[in-house]
Amino acid sequence: MGQSIIAIMPEILMTFFAIGLLVIDLIASDEKKSGIAYFGIAFILITLLLTIPVSGFKVVGFDGMLVWDSYAYAFFVVFSIAF
Repeated sequence: MGQSIIAIMPEILMTFFAIGLLVIDLIASDEKKSGIAYFGIAFILITLLLTIPVSGFKVVGFDGMLVWDSYAYAFFVVFSIAF
C-alpha cells in the first residue's frame, strides 16, 4: 500500500494545493491575487523538480496498474505546464 501512495503522491500534492489556492483566492483581496498566481507557479515548478526520476527508477503501484517511470514523467511535465 505504501508504494501505491508514493506512486500517486505528485498528483495528490497538486490536487490539494490547487484546492488550497482556490480557497485562498476566494478570501484574498484583489490587490493580492497576483501574488497567489506566482505562488501557484512556484509550487508547480517545485513539484516538477522533486519528481525528477533517477535513471532506471521505476515505481509500480496498485498491483501494476500504475507505473511511474521516465515516460510517465514526460506526460506529468506536459500536464503540469497545462495546469
